[in-house]
Amino acid sequence: MNAYCSVILRNGQISAASREALARSMDAFRSASPDGTLVVHFHGGLVAQADAEAIAARLGPQYAASGAFPVFFVWRTGLLETLRDNWTDVFSKEFFEGVLERVLQFLIGKANQPGGAKNTAVQTDSLKDIRKEIKKRESGEEPFGSLGTTLQGANWDLSDLQRLQFEEAIRRDANISAATDKMARDAALDQLNEELGTAISEIRDDRAKGSKGALTALALGVALKAFIASLRRLGRGRGHGLYPTAFEEVAKAILAADLLGRFAWNAMKQDTRDSFKPDNERYGGSALLQEIRQLWEKGGRPRIVLVGHSAGSIFICEMLQAAAKIGLPKDLKFEIVLLAPACTFKLLDDTLTLAPNRISKFRCFAMSDELEQKDGLIARVYPRSLLYFVSGVLENEPDEPLVGMHRFHTRENPFDDAAFPNIKRVLDSLQGNKDGWVWSLSSAGCGLNTECTTHGGFDDERTTVESLIYFIQHGSQAQ
Repeated sequence: MNAYCSVILRNGQISAASREALARSMDAFRSASPDGTLVVHFHGGLVAQADAEAIAARLGPQYAASGAFPVFFVWRTGLLETLRDNWTDVFSKEFFEGVLERVLQFLIGKANQPGGAKNTAVQTDSLKDIRKEIKKRESGEEPFGSLGTTLQGANWDLSDLQRLQFEEAIRRDANISAATDKMARDAALDQLNEELGTAISEIRDDRAKGSKGALTALALGVALKAFIASLRRLGRGRGHGLYPTAFEEVAKAILAADLLGRFAWNAMKQDTRDSFKPDNERYGGSALLQEIRQLWEKGGRPRIVLVGHSAGSIFICEMLQAAAKIGLPKDLKFEIVLLAPACTFKLLDDTLTLAPNRISKFRCFAMSDELEQKDGLIARVYPRSLLYFVSGVLENEPDEPLVGMHRFHTRENPFDDAAFPNIKRVLDSLQGNKDGWVWSLSSAGCGLNTECTTHGGFDDERTTVESLIYFIQHGSQAQ
């Protein structure tokens, strides 16, 4: 029997060669150790196929040396490449920069405004000072990072006077005016979000609408949308820090879904669902469940450990739901290890509701919020981690609670049980697992150690991998 088996998927579908390899490997496993340990590893959403195969080549022998038989699901994602390639080009665009500067200028003014000054004009710093602070990102420092993330006590309500003040600043901004005109003439429409792209298209179709008034109204609409969305999030305690929040909302107000990575992210999630369509010769997830069913029907009772890194956690949720839907034996349970999981609390809650007794043991390794904030996704562009970007930009709702983000585990305002019952249900459901949550940095003992400081490092960092191997050998028992 080979040290490990790799299953290559495309759009959830398994190649004929991979299907045959999976069947042969599972037959060999049934013959050699039907009551042994089967490990199924789902990599994260950042990596391309070649990188995923390299992960399998690195971890496969280690899993095998621990006494387990590993199966790796290699699914084509490459989200990081999508983000880096797009942002390197887009982020320097003058319109984006101009709107971001003004939004930040007024957010800073609001943050510094006395609590009782609701109907007075916002006292703003000069754009020169704002640009000086933004320039810090070039050296890897977060602009306005000294303000922290909570910004408690600030008055985020926007009065009519303050709204008019912001609108007037946009109207009078010569840089934004020039950048809007340039965008209306030169921008590729598929780089703009649908609403903005439609407005630009109409201006181009009717040159009379290309007057300064039409362009000013267009710029004002984008800037107001980003500014008000940022205010609302900060006011509700749902911001990601002042600069990251403004960045996220300006990006969403201007850029198309595919440039943001939202198209790739949603397509990736769809691929995981498609993998469990009801044809076990065509779809990879269904093929695996069929092999597991046959193992059970022939008397095998292995431990089945599912390891999911980042978006691999979404794959695991879909697998548990599929196992419940197709009626796998009720005594067939899974041990779960999540590494910096990118699945939402809603998805995991839905999974635990549909398949309430499928998880026999559970452990999650992820970063503390302090480390999460420092793990910049794209150098000199976005200072927070991939999970912050997923939560703030790629999911449908801003600041969507993700299982792998420590900020959502407090169960305190604004993430209290009444406001987020799905967080409560998930944490309550899994609280019986000893040491279920391990937050880096941790040195709590065998199986509970991690020194990982980057989102992508959890399947590579030495102490985390040692803890993972320990879990595979001993389950959730730590020493």
